[in-house]
Amino acid sequence: MSDNGNHEAEEMLGWAVMGLIGVVAAVGSTLFLAGQVIDTVAGRPVKAWTADGVKAAFLHPTAGPVAVAGGVFLTAALLTGVALGRHQRKARERAVWAPLATASQVPALSLRAAAERAVRGPQPLRPSLAGRPARKVPANDAGVHLGRHALTGQPLYSGWRDVILAVMGPGGGKTASLTIPATLAAPGVVIATSNKPDLWQATHAIRGRVGTSWTFDPQCITGTGQGMVWNPLGAVVTTADADRLAGHFLQEISGGRDGGDFWTQAAGNLLSALLLGAAAGGRPIGHVAWWLADPASTDPADILTAGGHAAAAHMLTAMTAGAKETTAGIYETARAATQCLRHDDILGWVTPQDGLPELHPAALAGLDTIHLLSKDGAGSAAPLVAALTDAIIRAGMERAEGNPGGRLDPPMLMVLDEAANICKIKDLPLLYSHLGSRGLIPLTILQSYPQGEAVWGRDMDALWSAATVKMVGAGCSHAKFCEDVSILGGEHEIPSRSTSRGAHGSTTSDGTRTERRITAGAVSALPLYTALIVTAGQPMVGVRLTSWADGPCRDQVAEALRS
Repeated sequence: MSDNGNHEAEEMLGWAVMGLIGVVAAVGSTLFLAGQVIDTVAGRPVKAWTADGVKAAFLHPTAGPVAVAGGVFLTAALLTGVALGRHQRKARERAVWAPLATASQVPALSLRAAAERAVRGPQPLRPSLAGRPARKVPANDAGVHLGRHALTGQPLYSGWRDVILAVMGPGGGKTASLTIPATLAAPGVVIATSNKPDLWQATHAIRGRVGTSWTFDPQCITGTGQGMVWNPLGAVVTTADADRLAGHFLQEISGGRDGGDFWTQAAGNLLSALLLGAAAGGRPIGHVAWWLADPASTDPADILTAGGHAAAAHMLTAMTAGAKETTAGIYETARAATQCLRHDDILGWVTPQDGLPELHPAALAGLDTIHLLSKDGAGSAAPLVAALTDAIIRAGMERAEGNPGGRLDPPMLMVLDEAANICKIKDLPLLYSHLGSRGLIPLTILQSYPQGEAVWGRDMDALWSAATVKMVGAGCSHAKFCEDVSILGGEHEIPSRSTSRGAHGSTTSDGTRTERRITAGAVSALPLYTALIVTAGQPMVGVRLTSWADGPCRDQVAEALRS
């Protein structure tokens, strides 16, 4: 029997037990109350709520037959109403899922297909598992579990070349059914971002038992103390390195504007020069905030000149020698982008210091995990979260290039929750086009499509297109997005019958008509813990998300969340 059949059988047994208990309870309580009412009307003493009183009321000769019949009737009516309500709800849900793909129509999402891609072919996605029979590859080594087919319950998986983008509204089940299970099941390094402590609390200790579990939490979201530092300037050697680091700060103020305006671009050049100067002079990143507060300081230009960065030094000198109003505007824009560097508690996490281990992105390996947390809004640590995530990705790509086939094995999983709030990597849409081929698998989660547009602008379309697995969950209410998803679902023909009446009677003809497989309204009204999945070359399929409570680490996670 299938998993779905077992579930239905268990549900029927549960309803039968509930019905039996309900009948007994209803008959018993009705017997007692009926006996009380009859005795009250007849002027006899009412039985007290004692064992003898209850027994006497149950055995009341007048109340017995009436109460039994009434109790059975009321219970039957109640259970029938509940059953009809559940049946109607199930029927409505089936009506949504039935036009979409069956499990056999999306063979690439089966566990067997994911396992075969991992171990077979001229370039297996998991070279370390090559030659092993696909049926013996553990599910965690085969791919990322996406959920179960909405009607049949068959588990569906993406492979280790797929890059995933999920759009889910608040409360849609993303943490319980995506981020926690994916983090726990990952066979390699995990990067996990969040602006809340629940993902960290559920997975940090468990992952720490199989590898090193790091926590980068400059704003103390988890409520734990500082246990590490990371030096953002550690990998800044060239102007290109400084430009990339500066870009993470600028992303906080530029939003989705293509190319940015004059002030943003000029502030980017200024920040790049100051970051390069701090790195060349062996200064902590906090010096950048000091220099921004004192445009007249010649210290950064002198350091750049001494370090062989004459072009950056000349640019910096020319910028400070320009019109006062222009210089003031550029510096103010740069200050706005680097607000987090004015907070001593945040700076402590990015300034090397004795007694705290320093994270080196290139050193993450095996089953290591790093949780990166930040609050939203101006002055938050979000630019540093994006910068560290990007540094780990870059280090992973360099390591992959040195491996046979140019891939990481085991793959690195990047669970980028709240990416549009705290991990605004500017070229993430571009990275999506080739991360999967390197064995770096992003699972980016957004609350809405417009949220992504606010960060990446028109490049959000590129991010959506590059994702080989697109998931749309409950809580998506943006009309245009829901309509676009409906169009992606395609159309199908359904039987129709028309009747025409004329002078010689009526004529009935059978035919077909074309309808969307899923309407925009149905997309916006998806039940909680369900999703639509769109993959390249396969029809849209509906899935039920699987909570960590149904997974192998259920007891461990429950204990972690209680602590």
